[in-house]
Amino acid sequence: MFSNFTFIKNAYPSLYELGYLAEHNIFNDADTSLYKLRKLGEEIVNIIFEYLNLQKSDSLFLNLSLLERGGYLDNEVLTLLHSIRIRGNKTIHNSNSNNNSNSVDLAKQSLYEAFQVSTYFYKKFVDRVFQIPTFREPNYAQSIDSSLGNQNLTSYEFEKDKIFFDSFMSYIEEIIYKCIIDKKLNGFGSVKELENMSFQEFYGFFSGALENIAGLGNQYVEGLLYLRKICKEQLHSNDPQFINRELATMLYSRSLWG
Repeated sequence: MFSNFTFIKNAYPSLYELGYLAEHNIFNDADTSLYKLRKLGEEIVNIIFEYLNLQKSDSLFLNLSLLERGGYLDNEVLTLLHSIRIRGNKTIHNSNSNNNSNSVDLAKQSLYEAFQVSTYFYKKFVDRVFQIPTFREPNYAQSIDSSLGNQNLTSYEFEKDKIFFDSFMSYIEEIIYKCIIDKKLNGFGSVKELENMSFQEFYGFFSGALENIAGLGNQYVEGLLYLRKICKEQLHSNDPQFINRELATMLYSRSLWG
C-alpha cells in the first residue's frame, strides 16, 4: 500500500513505520496520527544527535534548542519540528480541538510537515543526491481500506480490548489513590481513612493521574491513546473532556465515596 515515507524504509524502518501508521490512521484516529508524527520527529532528532555525537536530554524541546544554538539544522526545519511536537503534546494532554474534522486537519498538517522534515533529514544525512518525491495527501478511501479489519471486531478482539480497558483503568485507579494519599495523608495511610470526597475533588485527582501517566514515557502514552480510542468507539464521542468525565465517573462510582 502506498506511503509517502517509502523512501526511508530501507535506511530507517522504524521511521517508515511511524510515518506509515500516521498517514493510515488520519481519518479514523487522528490523535494516534498526531502522536506518531511527534514520535517520528523525536526519533529523527535522536538519530541526528547520535550522528553528530551530541549529548541529548530527555526533553525534545531542549534538544531542538541545542540544535538551533549550534546551527546544525535550518531554521525552517526546526520550526516544523516544533510544530509537530506541540500538536503531539496537545494530543497527549487532550488540548487539541474537540471537533474531529479539525483534528484530521491538524493531523494532515503535521503529516506534510513530517514529510518535509524526513526528506530534509534523508538528503542531508543519508543521500545528498536524493531526489525528493512528490507528497501525496492521504484520502479517506485509503484510510478505510487500511482499517477494514477493525470495522467488525471478532469476539477475540473485543475480549482483548476489554482486558486492556479493565487493566489500564485499574492502573489509573492505583495512581489516583497514590496521589490522594500523598496529598491528603502526607504519603502515609490508606484512602479508607478519608470519609468524604466529592466527585469534583476526585476528578481533579483523576486528571492529575492522567498527567502523571503521560509523563512516564511512550508506552504509557500509547496506552492512554488506545484507552481513548476504545472509549470513542463505545461512547460515540470525540470529546476528550466528555470521555474523561465518563471514565472518572466510573472510577468514582466504585470508590469508597461514590
